[in-house]
Amino acid sequence: MALAQDEFAAAIGDGGGLQAADGTEHLSRTVDARANPRRKLSSSYRRRQKSERSESNACNDDANSNANLQGRVSKDELQVESNILAHNTLQMKDSEPTNHQLPNASDRLQSIASAPLISSSDTTLSPNINILDLDESMDTSKLVAVGAASALPNQMEVIEIDDSESENDVEIVESNTSVKRKHFFPEDNVPDQSPYAKEAKRQAIEAEEPKQATTSYASSQHFIDYPYSDRSSAYIQHIAEACTLIMTDVRWRTCTKISCTCQSQCGVGSGCTGKTLLSWENGDDLSAVKAFMSLCNEDDPASCPDKVSTETDDETEAFERAMHLYSRMFHRKGPWFDLTDLYLRYYAPKKSKSKQSTDESELPEDGTETCETNQDDSNEKPNSDNIDPAKNATPIINNATPIINDFFTPKSGGIATAATSRSSKTTLSQHRSALQLLFTDIIRLLSMGLIRTFDSEYECGSVAGNVSAGSRRGTFLLADERREVLRRLGGGGDKGDNEILAQMQKQQSMRSSFSSSATTQTNTQTMLPVRKHVDHVLTRKLASKVALLASGYGSTTSKPRKGDFDDANDIIQTAWNEASKTCISNGYAKPSKQIMTTLRLREAPLTSLRRALRLFLCACGGPGNMRGDGTNGWIHVPTIGSSPKIQDQWHNVVYPGLSSRLGITSYDLKHCYKKLSVESMHSSDSSATTMMRVFRHVSHFRMFELGVELRSFIDRAIESYDTDRSNQRRQQTSEKEKSSRIETWPCEGQVHDQFEVLTTEGRKRFTHQLVSSCHIGNQTSNVLERIECDISSLHCDQENGNDGLANDRERMLVGVAIICHRVLQNRMPSASQDLDSLVSKPWLRHFSIDSVLVYILWDCIPLLERNGRYSLAISFLATILLGSAHTHVDIEVDEITELVNSDVKPYVQFLLPRRNRGKAFDRLIIDLTHRERARKKYDKAEMKKAKNEKQHGLTPIQQLCKAIICSVSVTTSIPFCSIRNLARRLKVPLRATMKSIMNDEMELLGIRLDNDEDAGESKTSGYCDWTPTTDYAVANALSSDTSTAGKRCSFVGWEDVNGDVAEPMRSLNVEELALAEYNQGRLPADGSLTSGGVSGGFVGWHCEGSHIRAIFRILCLDDLLGQSSNNDDIFLSPYQSSPYDLHVGMQSVKRSSSQIGVSSLTPARGFFERRHDTIEQFLHRLAHLDPQSICDSIYNAIQKRWQQHKDLHSIVKDESLQRDVAELRSLSCVAAGLGGKTLASIFRSMCFDYRHYCGGLPDLLLIRARFVKTRDSPTSLVDLGEWIGESFSKENIEQGSIQAGLNMLRDDEFLGCSKNGDSVGTQRNSSRKSTPIEPITVMPRKLSLRHSEKDVVVDTVLVEVKSANDRLDARQEDWLNILGTNGRVCKFESKKDMKK
Repeated sequence: MALAQDEFAAAIGDGGGLQAADGTEHLSRTVDARANPRRKLSSSYRRRQKSERSESNACNDDANSNANLQGRVSKDELQVESNILAHNTLQMKDSEPTNHQLPNASDRLQSIASAPLISSSDTTLSPNINILDLDESMDTSKLVAVGAASALPNQMEVIEIDDSESENDVEIVESNTSVKRKHFFPEDNVPDQSPYAKEAKRQAIEAEEPKQATTSYASSQHFIDYPYSDRSSAYIQHIAEACTLIMTDVRWRTCTKISCTCQSQCGVGSGCTGKTLLSWENGDDLSAVKAFMSLCNEDDPASCPDKVSTETDDETEAFERAMHLYSRMFHRKGPWFDLTDLYLRYYAPKKSKSKQSTDESELPEDGTETCETNQDDSNEKPNSDNIDPAKNATPIINNATPIINDFFTPKSGGIATAATSRSSKTTLSQHRSALQLLFTDIIRLLSMGLIRTFDSEYECGSVAGNVSAGSRRGTFLLADERREVLRRLGGGGDKGDNEILAQMQKQQSMRSSFSSSATTQTNTQTMLPVRKHVDHVLTRKLASKVALLASGYGSTTSKPRKGDFDDANDIIQTAWNEASKTCISNGYAKPSKQIMTTLRLREAPLTSLRRALRLFLCACGGPGNMRGDGTNGWIHVPTIGSSPKIQDQWHNVVYPGLSSRLGITSYDLKHCYKKLSVESMHSSDSSATTMMRVFRHVSHFRMFELGVELRSFIDRAIESYDTDRSNQRRQQTSEKEKSSRIETWPCEGQVHDQFEVLTTEGRKRFTHQLVSSCHIGNQTSNVLERIECDISSLHCDQENGNDGLANDRERMLVGVAIICHRVLQNRMPSASQDLDSLVSKPWLRHFSIDSVLVYILWDCIPLLERNGRYSLAISFLATILLGSAHTHVDIEVDEITELVNSDVKPYVQFLLPRRNRGKAFDRLIIDLTHRERARKKYDKAEMKKAKNEKQHGLTPIQQLCKAIICSVSVTTSIPFCSIRNLARRLKVPLRATMKSIMNDEMELLGIRLDNDEDAGESKTSGYCDWTPTTDYAVANALSSDTSTAGKRCSFVGWEDVNGDVAEPMRSLNVEELALAEYNQGRLPADGSLTSGGVSGGFVGWHCEGSHIRAIFRILCLDDLLGQSSNNDDIFLSPYQSSPYDLHVGMQSVKRSSSQIGVSSLTPARGFFERRHDTIEQFLHRLAHLDPQSICDSIYNAIQKRWQQHKDLHSIVKDESLQRDVAELRSLSCVAAGLGGKTLASIFRSMCFDYRHYCGGLPDLLLIRARFVKTRDSPTSLVDLGEWIGESFSKENIEQGSIQAGLNMLRDDEFLGCSKNGDSVGTQRNSSRKSTPIEPITVMPRKLSLRHSEKDVVVDTVLVEVKSANDRLDARQEDWLNILGTNGRVCKFESKKDMKK
């Protein structure tokens, strides 16, 4: 149950605002003080606020004066705040005694006016909200200002500022939904006689009782009232934290000595203190980075600042306010901003709509109290679709002055009263003060070199006249504004891409036409000046908006009166002059007399800031996220010399620090990060004696940055390529079906050739850049020769001489892949220090240029295979798997077999994760098979040779498979499921293949090779393997008139009528059909799941193992995942979802011995190896726990995290904790049903290689609870709704379907990686959106395996569901093998196949 938006606005309108408990963001009297850099907490304001709260007779006046919410928040943010307020107040409703009446209206107003405040950052309930939508308008998002029409709870208004191409871009929407205000937050110090205090005292007494049913923090933990300042803004602090971490943590320093032999580990006494990655000496402009570092809270940079000093001088306050504006511009789309946009978003005051008896003449003329005085945007026409004329008046409560809604105020005839004139002058004075603050901040940022305006007339014309392709929508100026600029230039009519620039170049000025040297001047020198016209148009736009905001007729007219417009224009110029004088007196550079109406962030400091943030984002992602999706750190950083055709995507980036502070995402391992400073390393009491460095030299960091640029380009090209292929398939399907409806994915258009690989000269330049960065030596000429040879081979393979590629996008992908391949081949034999460091620190592969190049080759191989380029694909695979340095493309099978049998460099097996390496070996065998088939088709001699080889024994490909199995099984460098796929090609039983081969994964995880050991040994021909328990059932597929290619099949379901007759019901997918079969007891047919005469009764989730991963995270968080030493580099940021080494699977490295032909195995430093003893001890304890102890362990783990929070607000903001608490009893039930031994087997597999075993779990998770059979009562099923509640309660189950409301797929349970992290390209609609949950402020009861005074036993089964034409994946087979009796397969067949 949630309050409506208008109810929420009315409720907070009485109290003044909301505030964050962490001190970073809050909504005081302006709802979103972050959006208003002018907001400050002066001493007089704090004293006045305290006085108002202490005086009860001033309560109503204070509530009425704060009725209209001054700030701007988005609709999503408003809904989130509404939900949080509603559910926290509902908790009070549940805890209130029943023997008292609700407080009257006056008491409620005073209670909410003095109550502790909540933050607008409480977005825990909407995990899909974009951070930038909270009050930032990017492209199509709208800036919304919400205000209550009065302090009375029945009306509110929403003011939306749109970017449409018209003058009327402000809409006023009124919501007239009636409000039923019942409960609000009590204040901190409630009198003893109040019902709130009585209830809090009663709960405190109950909390001390030993037999407490629930643990409540609603009354004991309050919302802490933190002070707010511009410095404490989340938009500033997350940037300041990232810059400080990158610039001061010693792990991000590099060696200062060129010939340093520290090998990335410098002792304290070694004398190598290192230098920062970004520095002035290297040509980096650190103006913005240093400015943000000065604002970082040094006490706790890894968390939101709890205590922010507000006792600052004017100079510091002005600096913080200016940087707040810069941080807001940084998160916006840009790159250009006009003055009107910045003013309306962050500085403009709002005029109050209430006609109070307060004498407005008492307001100060200088506008010093602008921040505390509520103003309102009553300046545009109302939206008639959302206004009810019958509810124009506001009722009167507590003898308050009637408040009239002026949405329908008649248009003035031009006669203004004295009060209106006096109010208009006062408002203009406030606008003048606000404008002066804006201009002061702009001049300060200009003096600091952080922003700039147009450098030339050509740049001004290019930006002002630019329009987007297709829609013809202006990227900077609106259509009316562009027409006005064209009119002032004396022309128009051209319909080109840039009409303004064309007119500037077409017509010359009078001076240039008479100049003697005009004929020799370039177009840029002789074009018409346009900057003054753009400034004039935008200045008039700002004056118009100011006049509309200041006048009382803005809601009924679209243009201001001429007198109001002239006054607004005068105060704008006056504010600019006053701001210029103030800045000059403070020592700033003298600004120009002309108002700068267009601004952008200056490129040089912006580039350095983005580079620092990109490195920080890659550190947060870890080795599990090495592909860019436009929101993470693998993103292009535009530089001054970069092409403008490359779209800037930085406004789409999701910053983990900002998400954490706004409550969108929670990070349970934040405490594991420990900052290492130079001082701490040299301190005598420091326990750290070794400094772990990510990059040994600055050159390695430059190589990493080049790799990120390559990765970003490849990601954009592959996404565009996949989108085109998907659209082509959809179009072909539509043509076959003769349908006019074609659903296509949106495509961003042609990908720009960023590295110019389509031309010979461009390839040379790019190769020189890559070779010089990778320190290959004097190998550039050889590399270029091989690259051009590979490019020419593409044309030779085709009969018509073409390359066979469809478009330039495919040519760019193949060209970049060929260059990366040849560069990588020349780097591997040298065995550089950064390659060798992968063996000692494989969890840092995402910072290795070699690993990035290997990922690029791996992602481009599917494109080569689709185009039949098997030889080139085989060459790529041989390089990334075996370190091949063959110069020719056509590598034969015998050559690859020889490479496998030789000693491969140890670092090669760490360039890709184990799962990707296993897939790569599968692709290598498949591509070799395709190439051999193609050769046999055109060469009879090859066909005859293949027949002879097959008759005399193993084929060359089978010999290669056997050699691969023998090599990788010993080192476990690929998963066992990949070994099984290779063994199938040998066509002998798996047990016979692995008879004399050792494999740690098979031994440690208990993977069986056959169902019957004796039968497996006796069988000598044909492949056979372990098979899981399979339940077969008939599925009646629904016929369709349209093609079902690429779509899921639908089946006819059944439901019971009167308990004994089954009738068809709605169509189901295969998982829903299986759920119904196990629930009704029709599966399994052999009754193997029947216990005590009870069959069926299973319910559960189609979760694909998400609940199992959640249990793993909950139980292993402190004991295993959170283990770290102070000097370790597995936690390089506070915002990691997992330790880095969790994505390094268990494997060994072959090291050559001094004896010829002898090698030893050394375990790699992965998660399982580094924590082996701790993991085994933990799993041993877990395996010996009884079901009730397992339930207690889950409850205690979640309760510990709950108690670690300092207040209720932080509990509500912790999204992960909220979801765990919401399903605490269900997760406990699942774990109890699995038992300690099965959980230990599952956890051991995830610790062995989380990257591989986090996926592949069965589709369905089914549970059933039954009473233990006794003499007095037989076995019967337990009602899960009564025993567990949560999603099993009747309120959450849709009537007519027992599974409705239970099918929640939690894709976010993957730690440090995404669900499709190993897949190539961007996966669209790959995950379901998680269902928003209600905020929980009370810990639920611990699950007891006893209900209705009877013992309860839980049965848990994991079922993999397959349709008739589907088969098990090799990884799924391994999971079913590990799960044992708790895992099975449900196979649906048609009636025809079942008869067979």
